[in-house]
Amino acid sequence: MEIELRTLVYQGQVEIKNVPVASCRACGRTQVLEEVKPELKALLKELGERPGSQLVAFQDVSAFTQELVEAAGASHHIPEDWRDAWRRMKIDELLDLLILARSLQDEQWVEEIREALRAWSESFFH
Repeated sequence: MEIELRTLVYQGQVEIKNVPVASCRACGRTQVLEEVKPELKALLKELGERPGSQLVAFQDVSAFTQELVEAAGASHHIPEDWRDAWRRMKIDELLDLLILARSLQDEQWVEEIREALRAWSESFFH
């Protein structure tokens, strides 16, 4: 499956740009990535059944998509190792926050970040 950013049209009125989808060249099947389905469903619910004509940048709705847009650049094609790259970015962000929390001597925040780091690290190595 190839991952790319596509524009979806909702109710013939709303263009939703940069929706991450997986496509199979062999069978032609395309599906929205599982990681963003809840956010896409929430957006469609918010737009309602009769939305006005508009353009929505999905990366403004989904932090996950924002990171994919940055990884893809102008090509709109996501690197094959995107999941690993994304996990590394999240771990790097958490490490930066850990440094900040320690400098502020906020022990509760430090512990929350450590717990998040453990979870992300486990997902990275499994």
